[in-house]
Amino acid sequence: ETWEEVGLKPADVTLLGRLPVTRLPVSSFDVAPVVGTWSGRPQMIIASPDEVAAIHRWRISELADPENRVMARHPGGHTGPAWRFGDLFLWGFTAYLTDALLRLGGWSRRWDRDHIVDVPTRFMRDVQLP
Repeated sequence: ETWEEVGLKPADVTLLGRLPVTRLPVSSFDVAPVVGTWSGRPQMIIASPDEVAAIHRWRISELADPENRVMARHPGGHTGPAWRFGDLFLWGFTAYLTDALLRLGGWSRRWDRDHIVDVPTRFMRDVQLP
């Protein structure tokens, strides 16, 4: 997937482990998240514009900073962890994975889970409401 989506060869990634398979309700796909490290070289590219809109990198300290954390509310009413970085909004399955990795890595910090914001419209595509 890294090669297909962001041009990162498997040989450039050191496998750390796998997370449990999760079914995505929106697509009904089963996803098997794989966790790995990468040196930062070569640089990632958008190899599949149909699957990747942009590539952003944040430090673990920025992801763990409670000031960047919010709960996102989907128009269908579901809420979940999210991050705000200026005009960028990290939410959905990627945010769930990021939240889990922060906890598993011991980097998670307490944050205000009562701070709920609506997912900005520009970050939703093909939204299907119940």
